[in-house]
Amino acid sequence: MPLKLNQQYKRNRTNDSNFINWIRLVVFVLEQAIHGLIMAQALGREVTDSEGTVWNCVQAYAELAEKTDKEDLAKVKGEEAYWVVCTPSGGAQSVRVKLPQDWESACSDEELLATIQANQ
Repeated sequence: MPLKLNQQYKRNRTNDSNFINWIRLVVFVLEQAIHGLIMAQALGREVTDSEGTVWNCVQAYAELAEKTDKEDLAKVKGEEAYWVVCTPSGGAQSVRVKLPQDWESACSDEELLATIQANQ
């Protein structure tokens, strides 16, 4: 009888271990998905110019301590536009540009690059 109980105990421990490993895998996949979503929001939008410089553009948030709504922070007062900061790869200087409020989806890469170049 003790041998049978020992085998049952080992079988249960193996099943528990497999279940725990499966849970760890699910948690890992979810963490990676959430991290990807967060990074996508934080990264803004990337465009590459004809010289191969990659520009990363995000809405400019100022006065963060005084306000809580980030959309209001980047909004141009009295206009339906936002301040956007575009940071280049390499040695070029960042550029602050004014873009329409739906700039992330409405502006083509060419329009965004033209605005960046006009403000350099």
